[in-house]
Amino acid sequence: MSNAVKAASQAGLFLFRRLSANAVEFLLLHTNEASGSCLGECEEPVQGALRITECLTGLTKCDIDVFSKYKYPLKYTHLEDSNEIDFFLGHVHNNNKQIVISDCHCDYKWMNLECACNRMKYIELKQMAKCYQNIIIDNKLGNYTI
Repeated sequence: MSNAVKAASQAGLFLFRRLSANAVEFLLLHTNEASGSCLGECEEPVQGALRITECLTGLTKCDIDVFSKYKYPLKYTHLEDSNEIDFFLGHVHNNNKQIVISDCHCDYKWMNLECACNRMKYIELKQMAKCYQNIIIDNKLGNYTI
């Protein structure tokens, strides 16, 4: 058994939209089944996350600003396999952009942090949401103006 750290083979975007200076909503997708988010061979994580996001939501790279320096590695176990998915913070800049969900999802909702955390099943996702909320509200996105 190797102790080598394996690079994440999955990537995703944790999407938000800003309604005002202190009002942020996160996009939550309700799934019918497990959906893969595996990176293609030689695919960069952010590139893969954008591709996967487009498949799942219809949002393209033109709709999203990705803050790749805010990577949140999320570790989980599935069928006794340890996996890691790298999430990146993504801002959907058009608050009225229509979301077109994939067949493996049955619904989506934009929710503030409290409602989103109440809906999330896993503590790791809740921790990530809180971390990203702090980054956004504390305006740690650099010269980026939302």
